[in-house]
Amino acid sequence: MAQPKLDEQHLIVRIGNRWYGIPLNYVDEVLNLVAVDDLPGAPDYVLGLISLRQRILPVLDLRVYFGHGSGELTLNTPMIALRGEAIDNAVVVVDEVDDVKVTGDSIQHQSDTAYIRGAVQLGNRLVLILNIEEITSGVVNNPMESPDA
Repeated sequence: MAQPKLDEQHLIVRIGNRWYGIPLNYVDEVLNLVAVDDLPGAPDYVLGLISLRQRILPVLDLRVYFGHGSGELTLNTPMIALRGEAIDNAVVVVDEVDDVKVTGDSIQHQSDTAYIRGAVQLGNRLVLILNIEEITSGVVNNPMESPDA
């Protein structure tokens, strides 16, 4: 698992009642809710597919993925398009997008869990740093299978 760099920046998002950091180098853009085409038979956390700038991308609801249940989808529901060489391109749905923060030099705990790289205290918030590589792995190639399959 890659160690965070000292100057690494993260997009801070809320999923349920917890705050998470998504490495900024994977964030392509933040969107408001767009039309999602259903994908019958996909795991609950895969909402479907969207077409974004001539790319077909799976949409992952991180609220369901982390066991917070599916929240209401409104026109203001944030969607984050992810792109990078080390990840499978995808779009993730969260409850709220906050801000970009430099976190690398203040990560106090490195995690050994598959989906969390570590934790950092930002003001009065404990922010869990997401392992986007692990979360998106395999979803693009086979969105019909659960990552635990």
